[in-house]
Amino acid sequence: MKRIITALSTLLLLTTLTLPCCAEAVFETAWDLNQVWAPSNYPDYVCGVWSNDGGTYDITIAVLNTDEGNRGKEEILELIEDDASVTFTYGEYSRNYLTDVQDELLELFKTKEEHGLISTALDEYESRIALGILKEYKGNKKTEELITNLTSQYGDIFTITYCDEPVLDTLLVTPPITTPITDNTIDNKKSQNITTIVLVLILITSIAFMVIRKRRKTVMQTNAGENITHTPLTEKEIEHTIKSSEIDYPQTLDKKILDEIESK
Repeated sequence: MKRIITALSTLLLLTTLTLPCCAEAVFETAWDLNQVWAPSNYPDYVCGVWSNDGGTYDITIAVLNTDEGNRGKEEILELIEDDASVTFTYGEYSRNYLTDVQDELLELFKTKEEHGLISTALDEYESRIALGILKEYKGNKKTEELITNLTSQYGDIFTITYCDEPVLDTLLVTPPITTPITDNTIDNKKSQNITTIVLVLILITSIAFMVIRKRRKTVMQTNAGENITHTPLTEKEIEHTIKSSEIDYPQTLDKKILDEIESK
């Protein structure tokens, strides 16, 4: 089903966004095209996509070394305006195939206590799936059987990485486009992200508390140097004060008003 959806999405993209005979480019750079592909609409001839310098302009697209892959390169160049924004290389397995295998391996995490498999990662550079296995399971009989069975079923699409127990459970991991795969890259990054979020929340809460406290109390200083803390009145208190207040005016005010009227 996933491949059918991918094929239909790719067909729709090519038929709706290109002019007859591909006479005019649709995307400015290869990265713009990749943004339409990501995260799940990659053509079957694409093996991987990554940045060459950490940015979004100069990227490499790995394609299958087949007629389909070579036609795919031509399609990409027809779809983008700036051909210098892409470099091509060949990969061994389709990216879609590798991610499909990752999905099929999800069930194995339910029995990780037997074999130590705790993560999978898409290695787009090498067109492989990196299996993360706990270090203490290296040489374990069940683990070796698992690796043998997976290799027998899927071929040589796996690389093995023995790692420490992660801070957070990781079932399916695909590394960022510009990040090489290392033993603990994923776990360290998640831990750092959680720490950052907690610190930001604490900072926001502290600022909000200070602002609210400042607005609730206003300190006035008299000319004698005394500080008076004033708490704003509520609407009901203000209304009551106005209704119950009396205006004190001089007794001669009425006479002055009458004299002023008569003089006119």
